[in-house]
Amino acid sequence: MEKSSLRATDADDCRDFLANLTAEFQITSAPVSCFLGIEVKQLEDGSVFITQEAYTKKVLRRFHMTESKPVGTPTVSEQDPDVSVTKELAGENIPYRVAVGSLIYLATGTRPDIAYAVSVVSQKLDSATIEDWHKVKRILRYLNATADVGILCRHDGPRSIESFSDANYAQDVDTRRSTSGAVTKFAGGAITWLSQKQKCVALSTTGAEIIAANEETLQCSDCQ
Repeated sequence: MEKSSLRATDADDCRDFLANLTAEFQITSAPVSCFLGIEVKQLEDGSVFITQEAYTKKVLRRFHMTESKPVGTPTVSEQDPDVSVTKELAGENIPYRVAVGSLIYLATGTRPDIAYAVSVVSQKLDSATIEDWHKVKRILRYLNATADVGILCRHDGPRSIESFSDANYAQDVDTRRSTSGAVTKFAGGAITWLSQKQKCVALSTTGAEIIAANEETLQCSDCQ
């Protein structure tokens, strides 16, 4: 192996590590291009771009959504349950859980832009309605328009941790719990993110924002 192909803080440590692996296992050493469905592209300027384009297209084919009409957002504003279009339960012939499971893998892998929408549909795994299935299909339609979207960590990006958080105050119309959204970035690319319902009921918009900031701080501390 040429020294130029090594990517580690210490080239000697990397070489020793590979030698020990080779002594125990039959391995192939080469620049990474794909790992567990995540495509890794090392650009000429040293930047790294990760995407799940192939996996996304596979999911679209699986649920017959390759010819669906693309949309610009993965979700729309929530409706009050009392004025929902329909509360008819989704039948066993609708692959709701399988579809949501596929979307969760995307949302936790390289697609923070669908994290909120996926968190909403994942709350209905045991009691999904036809309306919930329409929400899943909207996410798939959004993916049909953005299959090649991913995360870019720039070679010239900031070498410091950047954290952002926000909250949707009292978003859940049943429990009035707010939803936290947060993302941590390094070199211009997202490295961790979350979209989840808060564990307690915030009494104000400020309170919801503070809870979200605290959750992001805890998440960010794991990155340092």
